[in-house]
Amino acid sequence: MVNHAHSGIRNQELDKALAEATDTGERYDLVVVGCGLSGLTAGFTFNKEHPNGSVLLLDQHPIFGGEAKQNDFEVDGYHLTAPQGSTGITVPFSIRKKFGTYPQLAQDLGFPDEFEFQQPTGLNKDILIPHDPWLPMQLNWDQSDIGYFYEGVGWLKNVYRNGFRDTPMSQEANAPG
Repeated sequence: MVNHAHSGIRNQELDKALAEATDTGERYDLVVVGCGLSGLTAGFTFNKEHPNGSVLLLDQHPIFGGEAKQNDFEVDGYHLTAPQGSTGITVPFSIRKKFGTYPQLAQDLGFPDEFEFQQPTGLNKDILIPHDPWLPMQLNWDQSDIGYFYEGVGWLKNVYRNGFRDTPMSQEANAPG
């Protein structure tokens, strides 16, 4: 995105594409740029108040929700998938209801209230998997196992628990700062 802004907008490389764009005649009552939680809420709220209105939602990612994309990569022959973003909706909602922070929007959109968490199987030793992956790391350390990959060393688990001593980082880098 930054590169597009610098090359396309600042250097006026998009001007030609805009000059050659075809006017489709489409008109919208609301155009939302950015389909994160705020953008989706704006479109939803507008549509609720103006059911005959037209809304156009634009986002740079293939999945809505706020930087909601899937990162896929290969490490030592293992295919890894990790989410990016979309941390604004905390589940299970029963916890949010208990503290009075349940988002009415979630109910209006028909989100499920509860989830059944899959239990890991086939592991050669136990692994701690948190039910809330968005907890701050310093609060989550005892509730989950976290892996770190170091080039030339491979995967290390829970390196923070022993002050990063097992990592290939220098003592100087590991020293409290």
